[in-house]
Amino acid sequence: MDPAAADAHLRGMKFDSSEKQLLAKGSGVAIGEWIFGIEGAFLFSRFGLSPPVAAAVGTMLGAALGYEAANFLVHTRRRPPVEPPASREARERIERALSRLAERESLGLHVEIRSAKVILTGTVYSRAADEEAEHIVRDLAGTRDVENRLDVVS
Repeated sequence: MDPAAADAHLRGMKFDSSEKQLLAKGSGVAIGEWIFGIEGAFLFSRFGLSPPVAAAVGTMLGAALGYEAANFLVHTRRRPPVEPPASREARERIERALSRLAERESLGLHVEIRSAKVILTGTVYSRAADEEAEHIVRDLAGTRDVENRLDVVS
């Protein structure tokens, strides 16, 4: 790809997430420099440093702490899980297979798929319905692991 085409391609892309991350990290650095730069002269002069050197050490420490705090916040925020299309299709296929059982033997079955593991939740009327639901899911192609969290009520 020639440079002009690459530049046009990049201009058409959105960098919202990375721009927000950079803004958050830059803000963390600025806040850390501001707080520790001002306080650095007082905090680090106790260690025999001259006020300008103590302020410089405080500024560097503040920048590092601010960057790491912002980086931690950016990477630990809760993001809603995005279900890949293959996972969605598999979940719908499992729900269709369980629909007859759900109509007669349950108060509601819910299917969740997490990295090839099928998690069954809900309530069934009997232990036999519980076992049947798990058996139906295990028999479907592509199901590697089933976690049965169904509650049995009499």
